[in-house]
Amino acid sequence: MRPADLCSRSQRPIPLRKTNGNMHHAAMRLRKLMHKLVLRSPQESSAWREEGSKRRVSKVHPARVRIHGNNLASRFVEQAMRSIRNRTGLVVLGVLWVCACDESVAQDTPSDTVNAVDGQVSETDASTDAPFVDVTDNADAPYAPDAPSVDGRRIEQVVTGGGHACAVRHDGTVQCWGVNSKGQLGLGDIEVRGDQLAEMGAALTPVDIGGLVRAMTLGFDFSCALLLDGNVKCWGNNGYGQLGLGDTTARGSVPGQMGSALGTIDLGVGRTATAISAGKEHACALLDSGQVKCWGNNANGRLGLGDVKARGDAKNEMGDQLPTVQLGKGRSAKAIACGAMHTCALLDNSQVKCWGDNSGGQLGLGDTENRGESTAQMGDALASVLLGVGRTVKSLAAGYAFNCAILDDDALKCWGGNVTGELGLESAAWHGMKPSEMGDALPSVNLGKGRAASKVTGGLGFACALLDIDAVKCWGANGYGQLGLGDTATRGLAKNTMGDALPEVSLGGKVSTVSAGHYHACAVLSDGRVKCWGFSGVGALGLGDKERRGDGPGEMGSALPAVDLGK
Repeated sequence: MRPADLCSRSQRPIPLRKTNGNMHHAAMRLRKLMHKLVLRSPQESSAWREEGSKRRVSKVHPARVRIHGNNLASRFVEQAMRSIRNRTGLVVLGVLWVCACDESVAQDTPSDTVNAVDGQVSETDASTDAPFVDVTDNADAPYAPDAPSVDGRRIEQVVTGGGHACAVRHDGTVQCWGVNSKGQLGLGDIEVRGDQLAEMGAALTPVDIGGLVRAMTLGFDFSCALLLDGNVKCWGNNGYGQLGLGDTTARGSVPGQMGSALGTIDLGVGRTATAISAGKEHACALLDSGQVKCWGNNANGRLGLGDVKARGDAKNEMGDQLPTVQLGKGRSAKAIACGAMHTCALLDNSQVKCWGDNSGGQLGLGDTENRGESTAQMGDALASVLLGVGRTVKSLAAGYAFNCAILDDDALKCWGGNVTGELGLESAAWHGMKPSEMGDALPSVNLGKGRAASKVTGGLGFACALLDIDAVKCWGANGYGQLGLGDTATRGLAKNTMGDALPEVSLGGKVSTVSAGHYHACAVLSDGRVKCWGFSGVGALGLGDKERRGDGPGEMGSALPAVDLGK
C-alpha cells in the first residue's frame, strides 16, 4: 500500500516527521495537520476495515491531543505516531501520513508499509470512537522510528534460534549471542558469545546489518532481519540458499561480509516485505502485496512451489524468477509462520493454510501426506486447517513439527506432533493425522481458569504462551529447564499438568513478549530487560557462563539475571 492510497484524488498524503529534535515544532505540526484531516464516510470506512491494515478515521479534535508535561524528547512524536496510527492515517516507515489539503507541503514517496510480527499476527481493531489521542500510550508491537530516540536503547523484541538469540532495540540496532559456528551472530567470526562474562555488556557489539531493523527471525543456524525500508537481509549458514543470495556461501563468519557488503534479498521488482519467518533451513517473506515468497531448502515442499527444488542457492532463482506461493483464488496472507520443515500462512479471511512436511499431521489436514511437492496440491486444492465450526484465527505460531493458533474466541489450539506434550492436551495423542482429530474434536489448551493467550510461540517440542495478565506459561519438553519451572519434568503429557496446575514462569516482572527456541526461551519484560532460561552450553542464555537456568530450584524469578546488553 502507498500513502497516496489513503487519500481521495483531491487530497495528498502529508508526512509528519520529527523536525530536528524540536518537539514543540513537531507538536504544533501535529495539531495543525489534525485540522486538515479528511473524514471518510462510514461506507468507505467499512471497506477499509476489510483490508486489515487501514482503519476508520475518527474525529480527533486537535485541542484534545494530550501533551503531558514539558518532556519534549523525541519519544513524544514517536508515541504520537504509534498511538494514532490506526485512527488518523497510515504509518509508513515509521512516519504518520494523513490526508490533508496542504499544497505547500512537498510529497514524499517512500516504499510500502512495514508491519512485521515475526510470523505472527494479532487482529486488534483500533477504537473508532476515541474522544482523544493520548500520545503517552505505548503500542504493543515493536516499532522502528525513522531516527533514534532518547529511549531508543530499549529492547522491543527478542528472538531465539537453534542455539542463539538476538535482541532488537527501539532504535533499530541488533545484538546477538550464543552459538556462532556458521556466523549466525553476524560478527565476522565464528566465536561463541555469551558463555563468558567479558563477552557481554558493552563488549557485545551491535550487528552491522547495513540499515535499521524493524524485526528479526532466526532459523536453526542463520538469522534474518526485516529492515525499516522493507528490505530483508540474512546471514549465517547458507547450505541450501536460505540466505536468498543466489549461492551457498555463508555470510557473517569472516570480516567484510556484513554491513553494505551483505546483499538484500531480491523479492521482485518493486516488492518489499512486511513480515518474515525462518524455519530450520528455509525462510519466507510476506510481501507488501499480501503474497508470500519462500526460499532455501525445499524438501517436503516446504517452499510451497509445487516441487522440491531449493531456491536461492543458484543465480536467477530469486526476484521475479521466484514464484509466489499459490494460496487460492483471491486469497492473500496477513501473517506467516515457519516450522522446521513446514510453513503456514494466516490468510486474509482469517483461515490458516499449511504446506511442507506432514509426517506428524502438522499441516492439520487429517492425513500425513506432504503438500507443496506438486502444483496440484497448492492453490484452491490446498484446504484450510479446520479448527472448529465458525472459528477464525487471530494469531498463529509454528513450532518444530507442530502449530498453535489463537482463535477469535480466544481459545488456543495446537496440532501436529506431540512427542513431549507440546500440544498441551495432557495426552500423548498426536492431532492432525486423521480427519477425526481436527475441527471441534481438537481440544483447546487449558491455560488456567479465566486465562487466555495474547501470543504463542513454538520451539523444539515445547511451547510458551504470553497470557492476558502479562505472564508466561510453557509446556512440553523440559530436559534443559526450558519451561522455566525449576525442574526437568515434562508438562502437557500427563493429567493434571496443565490449567491451574501449570505454574507461570517466574521472571520477576511483567512480560511484553516471549520467544521459544530449540532448547531455550527468552522474554522481554515490561521494563525492557531480557531474560533467558533453559540450555546454555553455547552461551544461548547470554549470562556469561554455561549453566542451565530453570532446571533446578532457586534459579528463576529475581535469581535469574537479565542479559547484559550494555547501555
